[in-house]
Amino acid sequence: MLAYFGELAHKYSLSSLWMFYSMLKSTLNIINNIEIEKYSKLRAFLKSKSHGFQAKKSKILNQQEIKSFLKDAPDQVYLDIKVGE
Repeated sequence: MLAYFGELAHKYSLSSLWMFYSMLKSTLNIINNIEIEKYSKLRAFLKSKSHGFQAKKSKILNQQEIKSFLKDAPDQVYLDIKVGE
């Protein structure tokens, strides 16, 4: 498992590694009754990769920005989004 996640760490971001861990944990637990959360070296590896990681925050539009978008954005481009709101 550790070698597998080591390979994944070269290709994917930290959030993706935790997603793979979660999916694999669920799948192995259901199908093979294996509990990988007990694999302390694997969790330590993932936590060491997490050191200093800062998640990106999504920008949240305020009410004024939403009104401005609905009023000013060109209908030819954004009509489907405007109607959905």
